[in-house]
Amino acid sequence: MEFETISVDDEKAKELAQILMNEKSLAILRLLQEKTLSLSEIARELDLPLSTVSYHIDKMIKVGLVEVVGKKYGKRLQEVKLYRASPRPILLLPRKISVKDRILRTFEKIQVISLSIAGLIAYGVYKFSKVLLTPMKAGSKFAQEYAVQ
Repeated sequence: MEFETISVDDEKAKELAQILMNEKSLAILRLLQEKTLSLSEIARELDLPLSTVSYHIDKMIKVGLVEVVGKKYGKRLQEVKLYRASPRPILLLPRKISVKDRILRTFEKIQVISLSIAGLIAYGVYKFSKVLLTPMKAGSKFAQEYAVQ
């Protein structure tokens, strides 16, 4: 799963904290978890000024809490953006992480998964070969049918 990483030293961390402490931002975010809405629809449902909704939506888009998911056309045939809460988790890190470190961590995870799969395959081959290479008992029905005469 893809996720957003924010360092505590980053300006985004401060903006995220401001959003999470603001009741209007949280109300907008809760509403967008349930529905996909335009700015005017959000303003109408929460009884907030359109300028307030626009301000909070812009801040939430910047940190990755909200995303634009489509467009529709309004009464005057103007294009209207539709918003929803982002499904991507946000990871707040105590220090900056470089792109190189992110790639290395991804490869480490892939290696662990690959080794696990290889272990399962090796175990399956071992069990299968043990069954095939085990000598047959002379009195078994299988041995009697396939015995060399």
